[in-house]
Amino acid sequence: QTLVTLVDRTKTLVSDVAAQAHLRSSILSQIAGTYRCTYGGSDSGSGTATLTTNGTLGIITGSGSSRDDGNGTFSGAFNSSGQATFAFGSVSSGATFTGKFGVDGSASGSWQNGTFTGTWQCTKV
Repeated sequence: QTLVTLVDRTKTLVSDVAAQAHLRSSILSQIAGTYRCTYGGSDSGSGTATLTTNGTLGIITGSGSSRDDGNGTFSGAFNSSGQATFAFGSVSSGATFTGKFGVDGSASGSWQNGTFTGTWQCTKV
């Protein structure tokens, strides 16, 4: 017998799939928000990222500036573990950023564009 049936036989638990989906959605919502970001290394710059969620997927959009390449936009995705991948500039010639966003409002990782590399960090505002 489960604890629920011992307490109240008319109540049932949600399925494990539903519980996991709810947990993922809740974590995505905690990570979502506006972040101020900077990056350094072979190039440097800053930007603002907006993280949103549709309940099952985290979406990253934003704009920023690069010392070497000027202004641009970025887009990508994040999951309920906070793992993120996003690109600044065009897919064929832009930088790829990977890292992690935390529920504490901090984020960090690394970036690469050909032989150019560096690190990045963001703070939720």
